[in-house]
Amino acid sequence: MVAPPVRGSADALPEDTAGSLVVAVHGHGTATFVQRGEVLACGPHDLVVLDTAVPLAFHEAEDFALHLVDVPRRVLGLSRADTERLCRLHPHTRGDVAALVGPLLTHLATTGPALSPRPAEHLAAVVVELLRTLVREAGPADAPAAPPGGRERHVLASRLRAYANEHLWDRDLTPESIAAHHHISTRFLHKVFAAEGTTVVRWIQRRRLDECRRELARTRPGRSRPAVGAVAKRWGVANPAHFSRIFRAAYGTTPTAWRDAHTTAPVMETENAAAARLRRAAPAPSAPSRATPAGTSRTPL
Repeated sequence: MVAPPVRGSADALPEDTAGSLVVAVHGHGTATFVQRGEVLACGPHDLVVLDTAVPLAFHEAEDFALHLVDVPRRVLGLSRADTERLCRLHPHTRGDVAALVGPLLTHLATTGPALSPRPAEHLAAVVVELLRTLVREAGPADAPAAPPGGRERHVLASRLRAYANEHLWDRDLTPESIAAHHHISTRFLHKVFAAEGTTVVRWIQRRRLDECRRELARTRPGRSRPAVGAVAKRWGVANPAHFSRIFRAAYGTTPTAWRDAHTTAPVMETENAAAARLRRAAPAPSAPSRATPAGTSRTPL
């Protein structure tokens, strides 16, 4: 019933849990579960019940410790509705029962393998009864699933923004590609950005414009001014006319005008000016001296 704790980097939960529920108790660090297109960020002491019959993705954001307890469905004897309530993607961190289950399972995860059979059976029965009680604490059967809380939404939004920032150059960066990479639905992705007061497309466009504006204003001594079209392409905007329109709408000026106002064009010498500069730099010729024939000498009078 007790699985060894998962530590460090993990790609998935143990594979030998078919027909079971897995109760995960977070020790330390931060980890993220993705199931049914919903995301749950877990912190220290959070307790989550996972349905192993539903596809699951697991990500870790830093070093972490996670204790897993495998509970067979037949032992719990819950209805489908009760099982779904127990496995809602939110941490059971509040309530009297949750406060008891977490520490008990953490203790069992570390000491369970050393227990003799009889005490182990009694403790297993206690855990099962507490989980059944946790169903009632989770809320009525017709209650909607709880949306991600402030912390979960903040962690996910930070992860999504970091991914988008790293791929601004990619012209195929879309809400669909971001959602697929993070194993969430596109609809849920839009909800996360809406909670931040923006949309996915608008946020990506603004970040690309910010990077383009920064690069266009960068001074490169001895080099020509950056080409507007090349800068736009480098940051994922392929159409120069479209780039000019959205840049002007965002900053009230054209990309070219912005670049010219913040950079200095290199001074190009004409051919005549270069020749004159070389003549000025050349040493002045010395006066010619008169040669004295060999075998003669000159004595001043």
